[in-house]
This record gives sequence, C-alpha cells and structure tokens, in this order.
Amino acid sequence: MRLSKLYRQAITHDEIVAELKPVLEDYAGNRAEGERFGDFCIRSGYVKSTGQGSDFHD
Repeated sequence: MRLSKLYRQAITHDEIVAELKPVLEDYAGNRAEGERFGDFCIRSGYVKSTGQGSDFHD
C-alpha cells in the first residue's frame, strides 16, 4: 500500500504550474508502459514512497 505524499507546501497557482510542468513532461516521455503517475514519481526520485502516515512530510 502507498499513501499520498506532500510535494511542496503552500505555493501559488503559477508556482504549481512551473513545478509540475517538467514533471508531467518527463512522465509523458519516459514512463513505462502502463505506469501510473505516482509510481513514476517515486521511480524517478521526485518523491519518496510513503508507507505510513508519519512519513508524509519526509
């Protein structure tokens, strides 16, 4: 089981777009067949896997 992960805290709309655009472009061009976005983000090192709630901010 994997839980959601905090990527960035309290950023503006423009910052969200600037932060996520390269991640989404990377996902579009480099994901494995059938790979889900969350799995890709972990595999690519954008976020660490979270297995318990106390790891949310790590």
